[in-house]
Amino acid sequence: MLSRMKLYIFLTVSAFVIASIGAVAAPIVNEYLAEVVNTGDTGDFVVVTVHFERQVTDAEKAMIPWDQDKKVRRADFVNLYKSVAEASQADLVAYLEEMQIEGKVGFIHPHWITNTIVAEAYPSVIEALMGRTDIDALGVSEDAEGSLICGEPTSGKATAWGVTKVDADDVWETPYNYTGEDVVIAVADTGCRYTHHDMRDHLWVNEDEIPDNSIDDDGNGYIDDTLGWDFEMGQDDNDPSDGNGHGTHTSGTNVSDGTAGNACGMAPDASLMVIRVPNQIVSGAEDKYWEAFEYITDNGADVLSMSMGFLPSWTTDAEAWGWRDASINMVDGGVVCSIAAGNEGGGSVPYNLRYPGCVPEIISIGATNSNDNIASFSSRGPVEWDVAVPYNDYPYPPGLIKPDVCTPGVDVFSTVRTSDTSYQGGWSGTSMATPHVGGMLALMVEARPDLTPVELKQLLEDNALELGPAGKDNSYGSGRIQALETIQALSANPHPDHFSILTPVDGGSGYTDGTTFTWESTTDPGKKSIASYTLRVSEQPNFRIYEDHSGISGTSTEITFDDPGTYYWKVKAYDDDDGYTWCDERRFEVIIEQGTGEEGPDEGNIPFVFHLAQNRPNPVTGATTFAFAIPETANVTLDLYDIKGRKIDTLVNDTMNAGEYEVDYAAAIPMGVYLYRLSAGENTATKKMVVTK
Repeated sequence: MLSRMKLYIFLTVSAFVIASIGAVAAPIVNEYLAEVVNTGDTGDFVVVTVHFERQVTDAEKAMIPWDQDKKVRRADFVNLYKSVAEASQADLVAYLEEMQIEGKVGFIHPHWITNTIVAEAYPSVIEALMGRTDIDALGVSEDAEGSLICGEPTSGKATAWGVTKVDADDVWETPYNYTGEDVVIAVADTGCRYTHHDMRDHLWVNEDEIPDNSIDDDGNGYIDDTLGWDFEMGQDDNDPSDGNGHGTHTSGTNVSDGTAGNACGMAPDASLMVIRVPNQIVSGAEDKYWEAFEYITDNGADVLSMSMGFLPSWTTDAEAWGWRDASINMVDGGVVCSIAAGNEGGGSVPYNLRYPGCVPEIISIGATNSNDNIASFSSRGPVEWDVAVPYNDYPYPPGLIKPDVCTPGVDVFSTVRTSDTSYQGGWSGTSMATPHVGGMLALMVEARPDLTPVELKQLLEDNALELGPAGKDNSYGSGRIQALETIQALSANPHPDHFSILTPVDGGSGYTDGTTFTWESTTDPGKKSIASYTLRVSEQPNFRIYEDHSGISGTSTEITFDDPGTYYWKVKAYDDDDGYTWCDERRFEVIIEQGTGEEGPDEGNIPFVFHLAQNRPNPVTGATTFAFAIPETANVTLDLYDIKGRKIDTLVNDTMNAGEYEVDYAAAIPMGVYLYRLSAGENTATKKMVVTK
């Protein structure tokens, strides 16, 4: 008979207590803010950035699996960011609204992507904020003048040499045929002449919005936003036409398809989301960029290409934190970001790169010429991040190596706004380099939509042509991008050319509690062979809570189900280097029914399989029992989390032999939804528990 062990754990959690050590630190403020406060109220509003201490934690993010449907995952992330921001900002928003009634506050702009509020306020109101314990930084920028654009027309040749230099045109052809189709690139710039013949037939379209009916049909806060939005100061409308010319040029390098005569886009079939942002440094400009980042993330862009940036001398600590948070949260939400490094050359290390290109998680872009030499204007690293915890992770020296990659940015030829068929060459800057990477990323996303932004960034760097000193350096980064080599590396991962599910059939029913899963899979010659499979099973179509069965060497396995119901499953293929891909993104729904009740085979001959059962009883009103099985000796952990991903306790943390186990848990914890996760070696499973009175 099977060996059974029973562990008894009696824990009481009646409240969540946060113990503070020492006094709560006052918010960090910049020197100019202190000067503003000392002047007193003069009848003029001051734009202040308020950065909240509460940010979405890694544990909260970890509760959202990367490998679920991309749209579902994006929605889960956005909802998480919004809920955290709304809860932490509520008290301060209420106070500012009171002051607004008194005429001491102008606009109030909360931001969920960075948990920041930007507001116009009298100095007396700002002074009151300095005593709050829920914010960690306040910033008021001094008046400054300058362009946020990182490139402009110069004299020079007029050819789209950059696309062929990085071999993007080779990727468009057989056997790859990647052109960016079904990938959305958001270009945040000065707008775009979106009627240009090279772009007008593959613009992103907000299908949930009815054009020109003056109604916010999709409820996203923007009326008639059918192809993007205009966030320029004083605009705030649904027509992101190019007010400068810079944005049409960078958009063309991303997605121009040559309809008007010249193919100058890296991803000629990608969909262009047009985002217009401020191009001059003015008070409150960051506010508009963060709002644009929220729009881009909330509306499903896969790639952000942005040839704009803020000099460190224009940026307070509160704004620096805002840029870091906004960038991290975009990346975690599934947006891979190509951002210009800037045109400051080798000037004032470690402050040459602009925000947000200096953010570690961002792919920052340097510029090269046709001879693969770094452009004299291209901003050099390293950069410094030494503000305060947690963003003191790259003190200088040595700082963080930046840029990350480089690409053509001298004398670039692309579309311009003068007419629907116009082109112009001779544009130079890291602005011109950045969309080469934006389009490259679209090709990569089309080839491997399962990869995360972090994985895409690493692959881009790993396959770049090394230039300059050996290794990553502060001029060229990891080197000049190579489209063909990168796509070849992506294609080398195990991706079955022929894959089909055999049993259970999609939508089938009548399966017993012991069900055999089988599939067929073959890989064409020249690609990495498949070493093993992982079968993922869930009771939810979005696979948010799931059970993995790993290390399957063949194309079948048997799973035992405790309960009748509807289940979903999919398969992941691994190669010998632990590279992987999901064989099929579809969900296969089956109805699992109770067994026939006939006597089964001798249990002594049945090997253990990894399994985490639903706790019983559930919902929980007092005590409950967790049951699980492990197939081999392994270090086992069973952790309990609240719905926000905060660990409540560890119920098991021990090396255990193969067998079935039960854990009794007597708890007095608040009502709500909880998650418990079992890990044993490479196997993991998560389930949901509801606590009621």
